[in-house]
Amino acid sequence: MNRKSRVPGGSDCPRMVKKIGWELIACAALGLFLALNAIHNMGTVGELGRGVHEMVPLYLCLGAWGLGTGVGVLRAWRWARISMLILSSFPIVFGALLAGVLLFLPKGDMSAWGLVLMKTVAILITLVPVAVGVRWFKYFRRNDVKSYFRASVKTTVAAG
Repeated sequence: MNRKSRVPGGSDCPRMVKKIGWELIACAALGLFLALNAIHNMGTVGELGRGVHEMVPLYLCLGAWGLGTGVGVLRAWRWARISMLILSSFPIVFGALLAGVLLFLPKGDMSAWGLVLMKTVAILITLVPVAVGVRWFKYFRRNDVKSYFRASVKTTVAAG
């Protein structure tokens, strides 16, 4: 069976799945790089406390999970779609929580317009990962994507 004949109706699904797979690999690689850089630059437990030191292993695990899922998405493995649904929920939840926290920060010694501008920019930057997570989550719930990942299992079994 031809890999291009997986999804009926001339769907753009295989190309888009590959694109999202490469996006995930790039995001996971960036996350791993930042976590490894944080390990190198962290120093001793200081003003930020143990929180920073305890979060780095979590970032390393999420980065490794993202790389594995990205490879699975590129190869259209069935488990990768489910992993992608779970993995896409992290930026949605944590980005929305961070945006909420930023919204309710105390005013301090800033003018009203400066505070509004600063909070607006900070919240918009925080909502970028939320938008990416929502895009991935919605895309991997589509019926043509589900059938694309199901067809890859049948193709692999038939070829073996």
